[in-house]
Amino acid sequence: MKPMKDNCFVDSNICLYLLDNEGLKKEIAKAILKTNPTISTQVLNRNVNILFKKYKHLTTIEIVAHTKFLCNNCKVEMISIATINSALFIKEKYQLQW
Repeated sequence: MKPMKDNCFVDSNICLYLLDNEGLKKEIAKAILKTNPTISTQVLNRNVNILFKKYKHLTTIEIVAHTKFLCNNCKVEMISIATINSALFIKEKYQLQW
């Protein structure tokens, strides 16, 4: 995987791939997270929710460790009204999906 120079935003799926059994997705997720990407508080909350609901084999301690790992290896941004307004503007300007 070619190293990225720009800051990127990581969705919750990439964070979950760290726990995947499939080697390729896991390795790509590790490489992306080495770049110190940005995640939102929503991504953190979604990860915790999915881990408790669907990753029943994980203990609470493991889920907490995963969450702390994300907090320590990503820039965590709060979602504010200004963020939502900016996203709506970018969506419309570039005809992106929400």
